[in-house]
Amino acid sequence: MWAIGVTLFIYLAQAGWLALNVPAAELAGNPMIMKDISRWPFLIYAGLWAATLSSGLGSILAAPRTMQALAHDRILPGFLGKGSAKTNEPRIAILVTFAIAQTCILMGGLDIVAPVITMFFLNTYGIVNLIAALENVSGNPSYRPRFKVHWLISIAGALGCYITMFLIHALATVVAMLVSLGIFIYLSRKELRTTWGDVRYGLWYSLARFIIFKLEDSRCHPRNWRPNVMVFSGNPNTRKQLIEFASLLGGGKGIITIYQLILGSWEKIIQHRKPAISMLKDFIRENRLHALGQVHLAPDFRTGIKEIVQAHGLGQLRSNLVLMGWCQNLSREAEFAGLLRELNQLEKSVLVLSIPDGMVFGEKKQLIDVWWGGMQHNGNLMILIAHLIGLNPDWQACRIRLNMIIESLEGRASAQLNLENILRQANINAQVNIIPRQASGYKIPYIIRKQSQDSDLVILGMNLPEPGYEAKFMDRMHLFLAELPVTLLVRSVEEIELFS
Repeated sequence: MWAIGVTLFIYLAQAGWLALNVPAAELAGNPMIMKDISRWPFLIYAGLWAATLSSGLGSILAAPRTMQALAHDRILPGFLGKGSAKTNEPRIAILVTFAIAQTCILMGGLDIVAPVITMFFLNTYGIVNLIAALENVSGNPSYRPRFKVHWLISIAGALGCYITMFLIHALATVVAMLVSLGIFIYLSRKELRTTWGDVRYGLWYSLARFIIFKLEDSRCHPRNWRPNVMVFSGNPNTRKQLIEFASLLGGGKGIITIYQLILGSWEKIIQHRKPAISMLKDFIRENRLHALGQVHLAPDFRTGIKEIVQAHGLGQLRSNLVLMGWCQNLSREAEFAGLLRELNQLEKSVLVLSIPDGMVFGEKKQLIDVWWGGMQHNGNLMILIAHLIGLNPDWQACRIRLNMIIESLEGRASAQLNLENILRQANINAQVNIIPRQASGYKIPYIIRKQSQDSDLVILGMNLPEPGYEAKFMDRMHLFLAELPVTLLVRSVEEIELFS
């Protein structure tokens, strides 16, 4: 460090002395100005020889070994990594380095080559400084330098390198940076398994940590509600439509986490965990889903879901929606109904998607029916779900219809006006459909089935069973859902503000 400091002082002192004692035009136009003003010119030639030899020797020692190391990391062709003798001398890399250097020399115009070489040196120094700053800021435990430098000094060093590059030769700077970018893209696509890690991970981790604590200190207003969905899919390949629905609901606005439960005794199921995680990750990647995937081991379905719901999430990034498929397993019906009630007690909004056998969700993408019942907070969430689905590119031509059943014709005008006012204030484009029950002469379940028989999606509020009435609840719901198209049952526990 002392040697570097003394060298830096000499360089800076020399530049300052020349600036004070030699006209700027002479400095810019005469590359041998040091010889011309020197008391002993031969020393300038000796210095040039010494600088040239030291740089040449340094390069011929360092460059081939760098090339050899890059070849060992499979960044350069493997033959460049071959060494000779006991000291593993990189003779092939030395010959390649010599050929590159000779090519530049034989071009004749060293003044043309020099700025380009200078750009790559400065670019390397700039990137090293930048990485040091990022590693320092990210606080990565694996970053343990032999001496520590404050990240502001590293940033100043990086800025100094890039400002100097532009001052020397703007075009050469752009070329050097484009080449570096090309190398980065090439290496990213190779997806190498390396031993040195990635500074970006540490940076994103630190940024995420900072944001999580900031969110925790902020009060979440109902207007800022976003869909953070836990999807209990089972085997994702057999419940693909459920996951596709969750993806539509997220739509880049929230966080989707797909959970797969493996049930049984710990000793029997633990070996299935890793393969299941790998399969789930592959499914997410192959289907290009913006989702996270987790596998959870549990003794039974009900216990597993309650464990996940209570533990999932960090701070304000806790999930607020639980999405499941409608229970088709007769032996689990009472357990499923009880679970819906318990999830509500755990303050999670519950969505249950029913897809009848033989139906395909979103086949036509023409109509979403929302049935407004005014039950607690369900209405706002149901309208918002329909709106979020309609924001997806494939669903933008789909109509949203807001249906409401009233007792008699007398209240029709006021109900129409009220719902239209809600939609207008919420800036949601939907059609209002008021249905007087007495005028139709039918019961409510029949009216819903009749009106929504051709809908792509029916969204309904959901009551929950009282303890001991789970079986009756499931029987009634089975009969009701049997004659409906794809239906989403909604039970909301939180206030959601529709109005902007």
